[in-house]
Amino acid sequence: MPYDIFISYSRRDNADGRITQLVERIKKDFAPFAKRELVPFFDQQEIHGMQDWRQRILQGLRESRLLLACLSPAYLKSEYCEWEFVEYLKYEIGHLHGFNGVAPIYFVEVPGWDSKGFEQQCAAWVAELRKRQYFDLRPWHDQGEEALREAAVQERMGRLNEQIAKTISRGERAEKSLGNVDAHNPHFIGRTANLRMLRENFVTPGHIGVVTAVNGVGGLGKTALAIEYAHAFADEYGGGRWQVRCAGKDDLRLALAELATPIGFEFTDDEKKNADLQFERTRRELKKLADARAPHRCLLLLDNVDRPGLLDPAQVARLNGGDWLHVLATTRLGENELHGAHRDRSFLAIDELPPDDALALIESYQPDGRFRSEAERDAAREIVRLLGSFTLAVESAAVYLGQFTNDVTCAAFLARLKKEGLEGLDTAASQSSEGVLHGEKRLSATLQPTLERLGAAEKLALEFAALLPPDQVPLPWLRALVAKTFPEIERDAEPGYPDPWKNVLRRLFSMRLIQATDAMDTDGQPRVVRVHRLVQELTKHNCSESDRAVRQQAVDVLVTERDAVLLQATNWVDARWELEPFAALADLWDEMKHPEAAWLLNQTGARWTHLAEWGKAEPLMRRMIAVCENKLGSSHPSFASALNNLAQLLKATCQKPSR
Repeated sequence: MPYDIFISYSRRDNADGRITQLVERIKKDFAPFAKRELVPFFDQQEIHGMQDWRQRILQGLRESRLLLACLSPAYLKSEYCEWEFVEYLKYEIGHLHGFNGVAPIYFVEVPGWDSKGFEQQCAAWVAELRKRQYFDLRPWHDQGEEALREAAVQERMGRLNEQIAKTISRGERAEKSLGNVDAHNPHFIGRTANLRMLRENFVTPGHIGVVTAVNGVGGLGKTALAIEYAHAFADEYGGGRWQVRCAGKDDLRLALAELATPIGFEFTDDEKKNADLQFERTRRELKKLADARAPHRCLLLLDNVDRPGLLDPAQVARLNGGDWLHVLATTRLGENELHGAHRDRSFLAIDELPPDDALALIESYQPDGRFRSEAERDAAREIVRLLGSFTLAVESAAVYLGQFTNDVTCAAFLARLKKEGLEGLDTAASQSSEGVLHGEKRLSATLQPTLERLGAAEKLALEFAALLPPDQVPLPWLRALVAKTFPEIERDAEPGYPDPWKNVLRRLFSMRLIQATDAMDTDGQPRVVRVHRLVQELTKHNCSESDRAVRQQAVDVLVTERDAVLLQATNWVDARWELEPFAALADLWDEMKHPEAAWLLNQTGARWTHLAEWGKAEPLMRRMIAVCENKLGSSHPSFASALNNLAQLLKATCQKPSR
């Protein structure tokens, strides 16, 4: 990289030249540590043209190994300093030194900085900065350059320079790391939580990290995340980082044999005839590489595993060599399809981006990497929410908005998505000449192969789930609905026999088509799950209109039955959990103009009223009034009854009625 260090500071703190003095001292002391001159990015020019300044700073941030943040009250109040820090964090991992790219200097006293409550009161970026280990140079600031000769200050400066030198040398060592992994993607942003979780996989020697895509689809960035890990922590693999493309392969021995060419060895005649001998030879060659260079470790990336046999536990056990070999696999398969749970492996599902990362991804495709206004940022945030942070969907939207940034605003695209749903996103993806990452052109085409792998009972369960609120899908409801067609689903299996319903759930969970919520039963098992809105929509698209009508009728009947059960409920400790799904379904029916929407709004509002949950009951009752008025008119008896129910609630809470 052109720059060793980026100096991030408030110009107010350099009014008397203190920052300049500090930089000169760091440069002077750096040479003995690194045996060369330090190359800093130290922008001292006044800001004239915002665009020119932003581009100059962005280049410096992206081309510097380390960010030196000079903490002070002025720094924490500066929107420019905030922007620099936040922008640098986007690319910190890509600078080939993991999470060690920021060196804060406590430059000027910040009131309350060391107090426990400071982090709860400050902005998110300040909280992140506060987590980093800082170097305290406050004693030097007031005294000026003369204090730099004091022993205590010199000792602190020495530790600072040592940290700078180590970070830079770590990056230089990473650049020289052996291997054949794909090139680093300079546009990779965020996912620091995923990368930290991957790193934790290797705390226990011999542990295998498996990156799997929720819903089992392609284009979600499994390989991109694994490649980013390989580059971010390259300095930890003196023996190199080796990528094996595993698509279509079901024998780990033969897959590993393909490393002979990139590593640079040839199999003997005997080895060419025997897969076991090839396996052992490849393993020995990797061990030689690990032994030859510090740190004495190799990274093996098994990319795009699509056949369970490749990760057969017996074969993996032969590969396992302790801490000298870290194994990372990417796959569309779920845990249940990969021989179940094993102590030597852990799964990281990446179908969803953290909301902040998803927002940052959309922003990175905007002109100059910035939203043009706060209104656009808010619209993009709503797009993320509407897409459920679904990685592939967010990438599709981001690429499309970047491709047509002069014609399509985030706000306009949000309105289109609300109107057209999945069809709008699909059309947008096909309109973009770039498509989305990994060459995936259409969202539905990407999800379709996963849905085609479902068995009849699993498919039926998903079709019913598609008609329920995406974040409130009760498993007991699904079981009852599916059991109408598959009676064996209704009965618990005898001891020693597989349970048909649990098998259905395991399959759907394994393929990540359903995900658990916090709602658990008394045995600690999921009671309510959620389904991505996009999965729901595609499932409905795949279901014929007549079948969908039959499924909807079955749901309507079940809701009536469950309402009757709740009407007789006396033990609300056990029954209360069902009210949240009821309330969510009432909202959904209202939105879809279901003919029984008013009835369900009323019934759910009445249940909440019975439990004195006034805040939950009132909005449901008010919406029921609006539905009755629009559908039946203000003179209809049902409208009068709805008004009376609301009046009773308001009386109970001592509120004044209003229309």
